[in-house]
This record gives sequence, structure tokens and C-alpha cells, in this order.
Amino acid sequence: MNGDPSGVQFDIGKLVGRAWEAFTKNVPAMVGGFAIIAAVGIAIQFLIPIPIVNLLVGWVITGPLALGYYAAALRCARGETAAIGDIFNGFQRFLPAAMAMVLISIATTIGAVLCILPGLFIALLYMLTYLFMHDNTLDFWPAMERSRTAVMANLGQWLLVFLTFVILIIVGIVLFGVGVLVTGPLAVLVVAAAYEQVYGAGGPSPDGAEPLIEA
Repeated sequence: MNGDPSGVQFDIGKLVGRAWEAFTKNVPAMVGGFAIIAAVGIAIQFLIPIPIVNLLVGWVITGPLALGYYAAALRCARGETAAIGDIFNGFQRFLPAAMAMVLISIATTIGAVLCILPGLFIALLYMLTYLFMHDNTLDFWPAMERSRTAVMANLGQWLLVFLTFVILIIVGIVLFGVGVLVTGPLAVLVVAAAYEQVYGAGGPSPDGAEPLIEA
């Protein structure tokens, strides 16, 4: 039904349940894709000894991978299936995906250096960027702005989703690090499931038309 996305209420338990169901149906794609992103990031750190350069290169390369991964996660959240190779589809939009990652990472890093909370808040504001970029075929800046305005319109609810994301990542790291291969994909799927609940298939149109939301 048509509605105001700023009034959507998330049931975190149900979101995690939906994410888990999507995960169990797409384990190879979700775990494999997450592992590829992690492996690429680690490899860049070892291959490029200059800290600032390896950070920049890492952001540029992982941006398209992140776009492909979030697109695959959204398909899974919508009951479709994904393959490991889907993660590389983001390279079809290499420049906008890379630019989004560079800008968000720089802003998040600056915020984290000044104080941890500003960095986390920036990460919260832009956590939907790749979902909007994929779903509406938006360029990097419009996708970032759509994410920011969407989160700010319903800050309390999206904060719950973000905290769930962070907690899942932390739990995975605590579980000897290997656990993040499960909780990491699950965290992304929670965000994708929340996006799907608010915007449904196709998301909001680029001209700002009202999205569809579930009752």
C-alpha cells in the first residue's frame, strides 16, 4: 500500500529472521562474496606498503564489489537467488561505485578520528547508498543523498537497523574472527531486508514518487 516511509516501524526480530532465511538459501553466494571482499581488502594491505595509498586503492576496488554484494543481498531479501559471481557485477558501474566508497570512507574516517560517534553516525547515514544505487540506477551522489534523507526521515528506526548490523559484525569478530563469515553476510541481509520492507521491488523512483511499503 502507499504510505509514508518516515512512519515505518521495524521489527528487528522479524528482519533478522528474514535475513537468516535468505542467508540459508544463498550460503555460497553470501559467504563466498563476503570472503572475496575481505580477501581483496587484506591482499591490498599486504601488496601496497604505503598506508594512504593502500587505503585509497582498497576503497576504489572494494566499492564495485560492495555494490555487487548489496545488489545480490537485495535479490536474496526479495526471495530470489544469487551466485558468487554476482559480486563482480558492480564493476559494470565502476566509477560511481568507487566514488561512493571513497567519499563515504573518507567522511567516516574523519568522523572516527575526531570522535568515534560522528564516524558511526556518518556510516549510519550512508548505509543504504549501494541499495539505492542499484535499485534506482543512481549515480554516486544522488544515491548518497537518497540514503541520507531516507535515514534522517526515520532516524530512530534506521538506527535500530544499524545497531543490529554493528552488533552482528562484532559478534562475528568475537567468534574467533571466522564467525564474521556468517554474521557479516547476515548483517548486510538485515539492511537489505529493511530496505525491501520500506521500498519494495524497484524502490522509490528517482523523481521522488512515493515508494511502496508493507503494511
